Amino acid sequence: LLIIACFRPMKKLIAFLFLIVPVICPPVKVRKQTKGEEKLESIPMFKDLHYADYLKEVSQELETDKNFQKQLEKVQGAHDNESLSQAMELLRHDVRMRLGEFKLKEVQRLNLLQSELERKLQALSGGRTPNDPHLNTQQMEILKDLARYNKNHLDHTNPNEFTVHDLQLLIKKVNEDIVKTDEAEQEIYKENKMKEEHHKRAKLATLKDEAAKKAYLDSLEKKQKKHDDHARIHSPGSKQQLKEIWKNVDHLDPENFDPKTFFKLHDVNGDGHLDITEVEALMQTEIGKAYDLHNSEDSALGKDHETWNMREVAMKKMDKNNDNMVTLEEFQAYIKSTEADVDEEYKPEEEQHDKKTFTDDEYKDFDKDYNGEDDDFFEEEEGSEKTGEADKSKSAKVL
Repeated sequence: LLIIACFRPMKKLIAFLFLIVPVICPPVKVRKQTKGEEKLESIPMFKDLHYADYLKEVSQELETDKNFQKQLEKVQGAHDNESLSQAMELLRHDVRMRLGEFKLKEVQRLNLLQSELERKLQALSGGRTPNDPHLNTQQMEILKDLARYNKNHLDHTNPNEFTVHDLQLLIKKVNEDIVKTDEAEQEIYKENKMKEEHHKRAKLATLKDEAAKKAYLDSLEKKQKKHDDHARIHSPGSKQQLKEIWKNVDHLDPENFDPKTFFKLHDVNGDGHLDITEVEALMQTEIGKAYDLHNSEDSALGKDHETWNMREVAMKKMDKNNDNMVTLEEFQAYIKSTEADVDEEYKPEEEQHDKKTFTDDEYKDFDKDYNGEDDDFFEEEEGSEKTGEADKSKSAKVL
């Protein structure tokens, strides 16, 4: 999944901003990507947001004030004006002044950018209003940019002073973009599933012989069965799942599982919270049972989508105040609960064959405009799978 890679901010502010420390994984040689998968990797997350530099400057500057951090610890989880004001009152004068400078620079940057975009729009529109249906594609793109480069992350009416209102607006904007990114990822997954369905229908339409159609459908069923054949997956976040990590990843005695020690081991940045990235890292042992990107039947999009699904299941169990953070207290209370003892076998979404990723109406709308851009990819994947099976057969004969 996409994360903030451009900076490592202070995580006590992160209890509000959700600024995520990257989880580094070893490189894996994987198959060629579809355009959908390439699109997933191009979703603008924090490092690509238009206010990323401002966010970085504010976060790093606040990190220098230890008294501010201590006050945030006392009010963490409270996003109301009074609690944040209490923390802001403790800001050193020099920190407050620099924050004001950063804000003024950001306001000036946005003013200049918006003026330039409005000038271009005026030159192209020839006096037409923004709501004119005859605006061309270039003009519409400029309008989108004007909407994107907004000032919602700060109080632009007071450009010279950084106040608690600016901090609240920044928090709100970051949270909104987290939600938007999750939604964009889910839409790309759905779109890729519709592309698969389009390819299957197009392929069947080219096969006039019923035996050929049956053989093709049988090959798809065989591929699905191969994907479904894996070790049992624990319920995400269950005590049994966490104990398996304790034993196989942490290499500790499974009979002496200690929630506090486990929490500290997996609180990678030591901020006193398990954030969504750290919870996703806990899901990797289970994800690895269902997805191996060396196999043609396992896709990167499917793996990322299921990581999101598992994360949501685990967070729903542990994050009782819904702030996208799990505190040590929340974690310990959860482990003691009967909910943590429930470990029903988990079925990834791609193995729930009676569940549809998209509706019939959604597919009809998609199919009207889709030009089959990934059909060659799916054809190539099916061909490579047959080649792989043939190679295995030849090897078996040689043996």
